[in-house]
Amino acid sequence: MKTFLGYFLAIATLLVCSCSLENDAPDTDTDTDTDSATVGDTDTDADSDSDSDSDPLAETVHSIVILIDFDDAPGDVAVEWVDDFFNTPGWTDGENLINVKDYWWEVSRHRFNLVSHIFGYYRASQSASYYQNESWEVSVELFGQAFDWVVAHHPDFDWDQISLRDGLIRGVTCVPSTNIAGSGGTHWIGDRIVDPNGHHGGSLAANTLSLFGILHEQGHMLFEWPDLYNIHGSSGTGRYDIMSSNTYWIGVPNAFYTIEEGWVNPIDVTGSTTVVLDENGAQAVRYINTNNPEELFVIEARNNAHKTTARIPSADRGLYIWHVDGSDVGWNGNYDVDLSAGEHYYISLEQADGRYDLEHGANAADEGDAYGPGDIFSENAVPDSNWWNGSSSGFQVDQIQLLQNDQISFRVTVD
Repeated sequence: MKTFLGYFLAIATLLVCSCSLENDAPDTDTDTDTDSATVGDTDTDADSDSDSDSDPLAETVHSIVILIDFDDAPGDVAVEWVDDFFNTPGWTDGENLINVKDYWWEVSRHRFNLVSHIFGYYRASQSASYYQNESWEVSVELFGQAFDWVVAHHPDFDWDQISLRDGLIRGVTCVPSTNIAGSGGTHWIGDRIVDPNGHHGGSLAANTLSLFGILHEQGHMLFEWPDLYNIHGSSGTGRYDIMSSNTYWIGVPNAFYTIEEGWVNPIDVTGSTTVVLDENGAQAVRYINTNNPEELFVIEARNNAHKTTARIPSADRGLYIWHVDGSDVGWNGNYDVDLSAGEHYYISLEQADGRYDLEHGANAADEGDAYGPGDIFSENAVPDSNWWNGSSSGFQVDQIQLLQNDQISFRVTVD
């Protein structure tokens, strides 16, 4: 199922996400001397691994985070605060409901533990206003220079611990102190960076200290997930997914993504059955089109008990039904919106109220979207359960019951 994501990465070697994000971090006084404010090469709480040692299935990924500031925009956030923001389990400051480490730990069902090694501040050679008036390619050069500075000024750092994917550095995040061209984007950095072990870069994420922006760009960088927002006035997957999350609300990865990453186990249905799912649990129902295995439905159960779902209006309790078609996604994600066989979202949320608010851009989420008691998903319902070419999938979901132990039961019928 991930073949089209590889295609996405190849096409998007110079991907820039058009997100303009504000700095969510509080202002605190800190020394901006480039050598005195670095915690990446010291022992920190980041290596507590969020109890990953207790789960043999958990994956720990070590990544690099580089803080960058400018003579006209000096870094005013303490490096220790940034370390908490990325690494400290249980940390929150009131504005940020969750930290980076806990977010990935929670949405992965305790399967993905991100350790971020913080370096900074690196003082850019030009002013922020210079980079704001240049192309994003110039900023990518800046990010490469910042990485070179990390290598040159931290000879004792253990580069052997940094995680690789396909022989390339898996995670480098650059955090400028203000928005510049190229921030709010993910870039293929390639040969522009080389660590002391000779490993070259892969994708590099760049964003100011916005929690949503960091998580969204890390979705690109760490997992090769394409954007699920829409640039033509529609809402994509709205607040329901971190790769869309309109108005910068922090959604969670959809169940298709979590299955692909091995965080959620699929229950593949081929006949009629009754299913019980834990809400925010580690299982989801999957029904694959036998004539086109890139098209499928995925059903998950959610509630708003977790910090990552607390702000979604219809996440009180309910089923989320996703329609996925990776046949020709390329890098467009959810740019096509015509609800036709030729032009539709790559990943759609089937909205129980039948209003197609996400496709029409009416809102980014509302209480009518999740499926609950009395709702039916079938070929005669609105929305219907047909495949995108109009043929019947034979798939039906009904008899939904909200159980008392944070579980939802429902009947799946396959004709």
